[in-house]
Amino acid sequence: MNYDVIIIGAGPGGIFSAFELVKQKPELKVAVFEAGHSLEKRRCPIDGEKVKSCIACKTCSIMSGFGGAGAFSDGKYNITNDFGGTLYEYIGKKNALELMRYVDEINMAYGGEGTKLYSTAGTKFKKLCIQNDLHLLDASVRHLGTDINYVVLENLYNFLKDKVEFFFDTPVEHVLANENGYEVQTAKESYLCKNCVISVGRSGSKWMEKVCEEMGIPTKSNRVDIGVRVELPAEVFSHLTDELYESKIVYRTKEYGDLVRTFCMNPKGAVVNENTNGIITVNGHSYEDPAKQTENTNFALLVAKHLDSRRRRSIALCDGLDSFNASRQRMRVGSC
Repeated sequence: MNYDVIIIGAGPGGIFSAFELVKQKPELKVAVFEAGHSLEKRRCPIDGEKVKSCIACKTCSIMSGFGGAGAFSDGKYNITNDFGGTLYEYIGKKNALELMRYVDEINMAYGGEGTKLYSTAGTKFKKLCIQNDLHLLDASVRHLGTDINYVVLENLYNFLKDKVEFFFDTPVEHVLANENGYEVQTAKESYLCKNCVISVGRSGSKWMEKVCEEMGIPTKSNRVDIGVRVELPAEVFSHLTDELYESKIVYRTKEYGDLVRTFCMNPKGAVVNENTNGIITVNGHSYEDPAKQTENTNFALLVAKHLDSRRRRSIALCDGLDSFNASRQRMRVGSC
């Protein structure tokens, strides 16, 4: 089967790639291959009663499927160059912000209208942070909530499903270059295309490494964030979350000079399990609907490490575990 474009991965990168192709080049024949389930079939078996922990499903419905790893997350969209990636290094800070605002407009048009956009601009907390040797990063934060985020994804899929051919539960095994474009191989079939977009996210990172090796594409190690997720009564942070919702606060440690930052704050949310390539970690969810909110707020405390060799990798992980154990003793609260 021949296509003009094949997109591998139906997370945000794949969804918006398909969206732009449909909008700008509707005559193109486009297919999207996704290892996980379609949105309506994504269900985690953990219910807290019969199933209390990860049972290692063949495909993790929290991490894979239409919408990607963010489908059931807090539904936060940060409009900033200060954190969240380095897109601005490739296209410039102005263009990067314009693209983020464009995505926000699409989210509003497909079900997110009426949700609140928070901002650190002009907030009293900037001065308060400076007075306490902290730095509050600039950002505008759109909070859709886990529930409204699902609605947006559902509406985007309904828009795309008759214009793009989706292959769910269809992992791609190999991508081969040929004189006319690319051959995309699954366990059962091979597909040809002129152009191929690969956007596989965290769950596909190991596979992507293999593809790059097979095609002779050089790679480099990105940073790894090591830390803990803390859960505490919502009232403790309400003065921050009521005004900013999510606050990225950075502290430079005096002993090692590490930059410790808060990340992924979920007011009145819940801590959940995630399975990434067999490694069980945690994340935070929260809802826009007051009926689904809890009495707790959770957030992460992270330190970024660049791992360039086995030796540095071992040292960094040991340092991270030592920091985690020390932090757990100091805080006596949290989840990891």
